[in-house]
Amino acid sequence: MSGEGRESTPLRFADFTPGAHLGEARVVLDPERFARWRALFPTAAQAQEAPPGLLMALFMNGFAEAFAPHPDGNIHAGQTLAFTGRSLRAGEGARVSVTCREKEIKRGRNRVRFEARMCNDAGDEIMSGEMLVIWAV
Repeated sequence: MSGEGRESTPLRFADFTPGAHLGEARVVLDPERFARWRALFPTAAQAQEAPPGLLMALFMNGFAEAFAPHPDGNIHAGQTLAFTGRSLRAGEGARVSVTCREKEIKRGRNRVRFEARMCNDAGDEIMSGEMLVIWAV
């Protein structure tokens, strides 16, 4: 995976602008990871395409890397996900792009809502999601 280059200073709540693109990261379903997944879940042993749970793991890896580093102490407070039915095969890659949807201070906590999309190398959407994070600083 490789995200867009950022300084080594984590983003602060004040740095977020609703509607701003935060970055993207490329993820690859490497054959070893797919094999480990199949070993953990016997019903997926013969699967040729990544099941939703494995896609979710790749999606979250890309989400975390797209605008890293993050400060210690963030809390992943919620998410919604939508899968299109497309998937990845071993060796295929995708891009996860992240946008700041909104930010607010609620009950004294910094809340940031993000939108993320994962598209295959051809540009077809595989899944999208919205994450709510209590931002530490």
